[in-house]
Amino acid sequence: MLAATCDESESCKLVARRPGWLLRLLRFDRTLPRPHGTLYWPIDLIGVSADIKLPFRRFNHAKIPIAHDAVTGRLGVLDKSMPAPQIRAVSPRKIVAATPKPSENDPNLYEFARDQIIRRYRPTEIRNLEVEGRDHVHLPYHTVVAGDTVYLVDRFAAGVDYADRYPHAHTVDGAPINRLPHENRNAAHGN
Repeated sequence: MLAATCDESESCKLVARRPGWLLRLLRFDRTLPRPHGTLYWPIDLIGVSADIKLPFRRFNHAKIPIAHDAVTGRLGVLDKSMPAPQIRAVSPRKIVAATPKPSENDPNLYEFARDQIIRRYRPTEIRNLEVEGRDHVHLPYHTVVAGDTVYLVDRFAAGVDYADRYPHAHTVDGAPINRLPHENRNAAHGN
C-alpha cells in the first residue's frame, strides 16, 4: 500500500466541488457527502528501460515508469513521485480484486512503452527495450456517499470518480464496489 496525504474531510470537499455544484445548490440539494470507508485499488508499477539514439548523439539509456491499473487493465505513465510503500494488514472487504497481470512478453506493454519513449525523447533509434522491475501496490481510495451515489476519491492524485463506472470491479471477498450494504447506506443518509 502507498501512503497518501488526503484525509476523509478533504475527500468529502472534493466530492462536494465536483461539476454541477452550483445547480445542486440552486435546487436546494443539501445532501452533504459523507465518508464511508477506504478501498485499496491494485496497481502494478513497471519500470521499462531502453537504449535510445538521439539525433547527432550517442546511445543513451532511458527509463520510463509505467503504471498498470490491475482492475481495468489500462496503462499509463507515472508522472508523480511515489512515496515509500507501507505494509498494512487490511480486511479482504477493503481490497479490490485484481485481474491477471500482463506478462513480461505482453505486446501491449511493449507497444505502450515504445510509444511513450518516442513521445518523451524523440529518438532516431530504440534498442534493448525491456522490463526492469515490477511492483504490485495498492492505492488507498476513500469511498464517499452523496445521496444514493457512491464516489471513489483517489487519495494520491485527489481525483473523484463514480463507483458505477466500474460495475465489474469487486472486492477480494466478492462484494461489488458500487453497492453499499443497506445498513451502511441508511447510516450515510442519517436515518
